[in-house]
Amino acid sequence: MDKIFSFGDVRAISWGKAALFVLLFMILQGIAGVAMMSAFGNADIGLALSLIISYIGTLYITGNELNWPNLKERGIGFDLVSIVAAFVLFSAFKFATMLPFEFVPGYEDMINMYMDTFGDLGPMVMIIASLIGPVVEEIFFRGMIQGGLTHQYNAKRGIIISSLFFGLVHMIPVQVIAAFFMGLVLAWIYYKTRSLWIPILIHVINNSGSMIMMEMSGEDMTTMMRDDVGDMAVIGIIVGGAALSYVLYRFLDQRWSAMAEDEETGVV
Repeated sequence: MDKIFSFGDVRAISWGKAALFVLLFMILQGIAGVAMMSAFGNADIGLALSLIISYIGTLYITGNELNWPNLKERGIGFDLVSIVAAFVLFSAFKFATMLPFEFVPGYEDMINMYMDTFGDLGPMVMIIASLIGPVVEEIFFRGMIQGGLTHQYNAKRGIIISSLFFGLVHMIPVQVIAAFFMGLVLAWIYYKTRSLWIPILIHVINNSGSMIMMEMSGEDMTTMMRDDVGDMAVIGIIVGGAALSYVLYRFLDQRWSAMAEDEETGVV
């Protein structure tokens, strides 16, 4: 089955080398952050410029080493049914995996840490985090890191290892957990469709929605939901989200597998 799926011209990469590129990503963010904060203080423009510089540096260095993923072809599954089903799968899986942590002792402290960090961002940083960040992260983590790991090992290891790295770079515990699970879904979608455009679209919508909700309510989505509907309703949402995730996973798996086979055999 792996032979059906290509990942552009990205070179094979070991997990150790992938870790070095991810570390480079984090170091560049740190260096750019210190430099821009020194130049502009805590102004919105300083943080915004630091993100842009680190993004450009990461993609330039990694792209030169591994080559760029194929962004010209849409791949399979780029139709309205697949896009909607993939986004609902992502959202349902997000609720099913994140809401249980509401019942873990210390989770509120992690949320407060998250809100202290991201709850008062300036408009320039919010735009970058909502629009530019998802594009860069999908190209880097899915297109380059996952693509290279898939060539080196197999699809399963490529999905898991790249998602683990995607989680770790977010650093704040609640973000690490959330990003790992969300990375699994985005990585699987990329593997099945051979297209970065659906993961990019889902990532943009997710980040934009989260930023808007934090700006309007001052709370993250899961905390606000539990406060509004209560514990038993949250448990019901977890179970329903898990069931819906499984149904949509099977639906998209069969749909995209059939489309890939048709494409390989030349069936129109």
